[in-house]
Amino acid sequence: MGSIIAVVATVAALAIWRLRLRRHPGWASSEDARFHISAGTWTVLIALYWYLQSQDDPHWVWAIWPVLAFIAVLLLVRGIDELDAMSDRFVAIPPPADPKDAPGRYADRLMSHRAQR
Repeated sequence: MGSIIAVVATVAALAIWRLRLRRHPGWASSEDARFHISAGTWTVLIALYWYLQSQDDPHWVWAIWPVLAFIAVLLLVRGIDELDAMSDRFVAIPPPADPKDAPGRYADRLMSHRAQR
């Protein structure tokens, strides 16, 4: 019973962390980071399943779950490092110096592809 509670707590913490991580500034721009974090998340879930199976069945195959957990940690750490590297490269677009130069200045006028004479 205690192992099931630990697994449920781990899954809940992982879900909350994952939702919070999606708000990271580099999340939308780094495909590699998203891949590694997604792969690490699924690997954690598989490792937790193998952990529960190792409690019920003493077969040697189920005893490999610590290797999967280690791989999951490596994937998650690599994803976080790539997110942090991407946020260092993130440069915000400065606002225009003159409000008249802002995009949409002529938005109230109808423009067409034909030249006006």
